[in-house]
Amino acid sequence: MVIKKIFRSEFVKNVTTLVTGTAIAHAITLLFSIILVRLYSPEDFGILALFLSVFQIASAFITLKFEHTIILPEQNKDARDIISLILVIASISALIYFILFSLLKGYISDLLNESRLEPWLMVIPFYLFIWSIHQSIFYWFNRTKKYKAISLAIISQSSVGALAKTGLGFVKYMGGLILGTIIGELIATLYLLLKAKEVIRNLSFKTVSLKASFKRYWKLAISLVVSYEIQTVYLQIPVLFFNKYFEASVAGFFFLAQRIVAMPISLISRSVGDVFRQEATDIYHETGRFDKLFLSTFKKMFFISFIPFLLLFIIAPELFSLIFGEEWRIAGDYARILVVGEFVTFVSSPFNKASLIREKKQYIFYWNLSRLFFMLIVSGISILYKLEVTQFLWLFVAVRTSHYIWDFFACYRFSKGK
Repeated sequence: MVIKKIFRSEFVKNVTTLVTGTAIAHAITLLFSIILVRLYSPEDFGILALFLSVFQIASAFITLKFEHTIILPEQNKDARDIISLILVIASISALIYFILFSLLKGYISDLLNESRLEPWLMVIPFYLFIWSIHQSIFYWFNRTKKYKAISLAIISQSSVGALAKTGLGFVKYMGGLILGTIIGELIATLYLLLKAKEVIRNLSFKTVSLKASFKRYWKLAISLVVSYEIQTVYLQIPVLFFNKYFEASVAGFFFLAQRIVAMPISLISRSVGDVFRQEATDIYHETGRFDKLFLSTFKKMFFISFIPFLLLFIIAPELFSLIFGEEWRIAGDYARILVVGEFVTFVSSPFNKASLIREKKQYIFYWNLSRLFFMLIVSGISILYKLEVTQFLWLFVAVRTSHYIWDFFACYRFSKGK
């Protein structure tokens, strides 16, 4: 009876909808990865990783992170006004980025030690603008519990992107991995726009509404910009470090290892986090706390993840060699190290939404700042003592694991209304 009650709950149904879509998308990604590693070299994957690193670092400013506030207002009209504000901010930001990359593309490519990246830097402003629209509608559908539309968008992005990368690989198009990624994002965004026609028609760009939205949430949004930019730099340090001090192929091996190991987080943990954020927000508005939902969800996450992560830790090198070829075994060695940190991240990351729900701006900032600080120390030690890649990765995992454990206990406290 208890099991039936669990699986009949709206929370589990919503998570299942997102997980199903994400699972299909990841199955497509994994299937095509077997083909892509034979069409592209580790260096090609390294350049894609570098491109995405620059994109991620720039993404914090394209919307000023106002998309994270869409879920917070009690009235849908106020949430739609935030979407209008995001579109205005994104248009201005994309233009600024286009000017900056036009002036600095040569310097940036030299700094990152990769001349092949230079022409693709001019595409990033367009990619950022499309992504900002995608994010806005995603959070609106998250708010209104349109999880089926989100799942189908995830599937369309993965399938179209994979097909584009494969086709471009067969014709030996330089930068096929990057262009295929952008095409997948564009198709998913167009799909979401079609599904959100009613919302788009009701958007208001009146100055009074835009000012009201900005005034209400600008402090939270700006604090998130700083926090997320710090977080993004922290997350991109391995790719930037490997490309600068080793070779693009090392960044490529790391990119594939990270993508495969992080699949469970994207598949389940992120989906749980999206639904948890909406459910916890509703409960918090009604009762002032959501610790029961916090603990019950954590137990489920731990129960379903321990054995799969343990198996992946044991067989990672052999698995990568079998699926992708012997050339990619080293990516499996990296994956074995990363899986330790990914397990802790998987179990705890859905609940970091608690700090956002409680609008704990200072906590979010200091937590991310601490991660960046210790990651810079790790990088400095690695450069000073000329550490090997695996030694750097173990230090990286240690920083990641300790901070997510800290975050878990802090967010549990927030869930109790403290």
